[in-house]
Amino acid sequence: MAPRSVTIIRSGFTLVELMIGMAITTLTLGALAAITLAMSTSWRASSEETETAMIANITRASMDKHIRTARAVGAVETGSFDNTGPAAAMVVWVRDANEDNLIQLLELEMIAFNPTEKRVERFQPLDVRDDEDLTPEQFKDPAMIARIYGDFTMSPLLPRIDAMRFHNTGTADHAEMVEASIRVKSGRQRQAFSVVTTLRGSAKDSTP
Repeated sequence: MAPRSVTIIRSGFTLVELMIGMAITTLTLGALAAITLAMSTSWRASSEETETAMIANITRASMDKHIRTARAVGAVETGSFDNTGPAAAMVVWVRDANEDNLIQLLELEMIAFNPTEKRVERFQPLDVRDDEDLTPEQFKDPAMIARIYGDFTMSPLLPRIDAMRFHNTGTADHAEMVEASIRVKSGRQRQAFSVVTTLRGSAKDSTP
């Protein structure tokens, strides 16, 4: 009787094959992770850039509206882009409500930057009951800014503002042109721009 041959069928992988497979898998996953991270970073940067541009456009339009429609600009705190010193603030004579050509307390508002909350705020005399006539000197006195901070009602106006400063190129009694320089921020993206507005009225229309 002839001896029978035995055929051994090997199943599974050897240790070397497993190690090679794991190495290939690791390299593939690493490459995929790198591509995913790059795409995520690029998308986030693009999203932040778009959002920053949108915030800038809204801020530009809002600031132009609030300053352009004012009769005159009074006290101004310039502020700075490095947020050192007093924050930017601007008192405006919003309207001559009773058409008497007199600046009155209840006709004022203030636009101010809050560096802690990173926003522009609007101060209105909503809870002020007693009105009074103001001279141009009182209107432009820096003490008016402190008074409005204490007596007027604040409402948030524009969020995500990184820095702001004002520049008034008018004369002592006639604010001819006002420039608001603003920097907005979304994530790591920043955008700086200026809003230059020519006023329609003047403080010299008020009580001498």
